Amino acid sequence: MEIDIRKCSKADSDEIFNQIANLHKQEISQGSIAKWGLRAVSELYRFVAAHSRSFIFIAQAEGRVIGFIAGSESTRSLYIDFLKSNFIKNLILFLPEVLSPRRFYKAVETLMYPSRRKSAHEVPEPEILNFCVDHHTQGAGMGGRLFGALLAEFQKRGIQKLGIITGSNQKSAQRFYEKRGAQRLGEAELHSGVKSVTYTFLIPQRSEGQS
Repeated sequence: MEIDIRKCSKADSDEIFNQIANLHKQEISQGSIAKWGLRAVSELYRFVAAHSRSFIFIAQAEGRVIGFIAGSESTRSLYIDFLKSNFIKNLILFLPEVLSPRRFYKAVETLMYPSRRKSAHEVPEPEILNFCVDHHTQGAGMGGRLFGALLAEFQKRGIQKLGIITGSNQKSAQRFYEKRGAQRLGEAELHSGVKSVTYTFLIPQRSEGQS
């Protein structure tokens, strides 16, 4: 199966962002964002792709998104800008969450995450927002290629350190990062009742004259 890795842009079709959202809801089903409606998740990722300090790379096979990785120089800046942009549209998108107290709390908790992560063992501000691969295609090296694309993008932006936060029960993700040299910092509770493992990762810098 031929797999294409490319960077998303705001000009990509609704179908692409819907596929990204569906993949997130399928593969990160225990996370807070997965509880949002499909359209809300799709619009969040479209905003990430359009944001000047954030980006998404996707893996496609036969026109279908089978993996993605999203990164940001500043999650705080990203979420603040997302909340400030098109307030009425966002209010409509999140209406199901507003009508359900439990879902509303989870949505607010997710969007307040950047302020809670400040105390998380000095995790660098630039970070991986989300990273997942369709479980049917795991083991084909796609995760490594997506991670490499993310590092190359951060290199271009002059970022030297990357923060990584993953669930304490996501052992395969922890092995993936540790195998690539991520330094474990400790554990933190960034979402109520959910333990996360925090890492810092030193990004190799391009040598002089390297394009």
